Amino acid sequence: MVRDHETFSSAYGIDLDNVGSKLIPDANITGLDPPRHDVLRDVLRPWFVPKSIAGLEEGIRDESRRLIAGLKDRREADLAEEFAAELPLEMISALLGVDASDRVEVASLASRALEGQAYEVTPSFEDVIPSEEAGDAALALTEYFANALQRRRAEPQDDLLTHLATTEVDGQPLGDDALGMCFLLFVAGKDTTHNLLSTSLMHLAQLPAERHRLVADPGALPKAIEEVLRFESPIQNEVRTATKTSAIGGITIEKGQKVAALFGSANRDETRWDRSEDLDLTREPKRNLAFGVGIHFCLGAPLARLESRVALEEFLPQFPDFSLVGPVRRTHRVLERGLRSLPVELG
Repeated sequence: MVRDHETFSSAYGIDLDNVGSKLIPDANITGLDPPRHDVLRDVLRPWFVPKSIAGLEEGIRDESRRLIAGLKDRREADLAEEFAAELPLEMISALLGVDASDRVEVASLASRALEGQAYEVTPSFEDVIPSEEAGDAALALTEYFANALQRRRAEPQDDLLTHLATTEVDGQPLGDDALGMCFLLFVAGKDTTHNLLSTSLMHLAQLPAERHRLVADPGALPKAIEEVLRFESPIQNEVRTATKTSAIGGITIEKGQKVAALFGSANRDETRWDRSEDLDLTREPKRNLAFGVGIHFCLGAPLARLESRVALEEFLPQFPDFSLVGPVRRTHRVLERGLRSLPVELG
């Protein structure tokens, strides 16, 4: 379904609860079909090709070490907040060009705007009404990036904000498209890696034998990360709208009907994976849908994998005996699977 963008469109909203369309700027490539989608994706692509992503590793490692140094003299910590959230926030902020002094506030606005319970439940998803707090936060975040883009047009720098502010397509500036991409890149770059890293740390806290194996053999981390991606898909679902009547698995989908692609469920498909409901960090990876598929496959997937690998390479040797000491709290968003709190004893 998600491979067939002509039959199943993203242009009518991709959220199960439809709240995203009420809060995120309209010009957002996840909610566009070709040809405009392809044009805007090409604008971003040079920043996310393997060579560009590989060049970020040193910075990710330095930031990981800085955060770990702040935990060294601690007995306990909340790794979801103090490590898994902080690393991707710093990295996507640096890539975009969000000023260091603004990062905490911008991250807070994004969280308040997209909190899954921050809207009034109504009988129809089409009529979802975001809370006043969520609406105000989304507006403030949009205004922040609009002002940042304006500053970059006047004073260009070596960052992605400048690229979006100054790029022209067919002789025209990106305009609102640049604003939508800023919003998307910041939120996705922050939250997707946070979700992946926090759930990885949760499972490793509960699996001491696997944790010690990975300390001894860090080369096995990419395989373990792929299994966490499969088992705890950071993005759980996306919606498409049928542009014509068709059928999936013998079920008729009428034109105009919305259909949900459940990535989290597909990644536990028992016909594709043996013991699909078991987390096996030694499992040989197969292609999964954690970052989607088709034209909307996540551009930032290599960055999320790299950040998580480097973070674990640095963290595990320093705290090989960390363990849970309190209840784990998950995020409350329809779209995502991650942790809000992961209290641990560092060992």
